[in-house]
Amino acid sequence: MKITISQNIDNIGFAIEANKDEIGGKQKMKELADKFHHEMKRAYEAAEVVWKQFPEFKQITLDTMTDEERKMIELSEHSNNQN
Repeated sequence: MKITISQNIDNIGFAIEANKDEIGGKQKMKELADKFHHEMKRAYEAAEVVWKQFPEFKQITLDTMTDEERKMIELSEHSNNQN
């Protein structure tokens, strides 16, 4: 899950991007919903730590996967579809 937290002019903004494997089917959606509150709280606490130390950063993105992992999964899915 990718969570982006931004310090806007008058509020804090959140954007969430779930991975394909996190939203596949009813059970996966339930699991994602169950952990959502906890993950958002942890992400906001992490952003507060960064902002306290580095106030010049206005937006922070936290991700449970690296870009490399995302590309590998995408390539794997693509190759499986071609077979």
